[in-house]
Amino acid sequence: MWKRTMKFAAWQTPEQRAYQAKLVRRDDARRLAMCNALQFWRACRTRECKRRHACSGDPQACFTQKWEQFPEAAKDWFRAVRKARQDGLSMEQAIARATAELAREAEIVAKFEAARAPAEAPRFTPPTPRVRGL
Repeated sequence: MWKRTMKFAAWQTPEQRAYQAKLVRRDDARRLAMCNALQFWRACRTRECKRRHACSGDPQACFTQKWEQFPEAAKDWFRAVRKARQDGLSMEQAIARATAELAREAEIVAKFEAARAPAEAPRFTPPTPRVRGL
């Protein structure tokens, strides 16, 4: 697995350096799991990633680059699933909750768009000529 080189400040104690290294490794593992779950390796140019069917490079750079290209609707769904998982739901329950939540939001947006759409413009009727009697 790829490991990030860490820079420590000169004033840090060995305990602080160990704790910082632990946090960096945990963050890298989280990003790697997200990259693999979202299958970013499919769009990767690295041969090793495609061969392993998993992220093999820098997970931070991979996630940053590919997350920008990810569709916004998929980002919203992923965030909803992650939030549901943090609430303690199982993966199946989290997926169902996220899908229902996004469907409800789409329904609200559709109602708003329908209300905001301009009413059908009245049809133009040309004026009738007035004929005066002499």
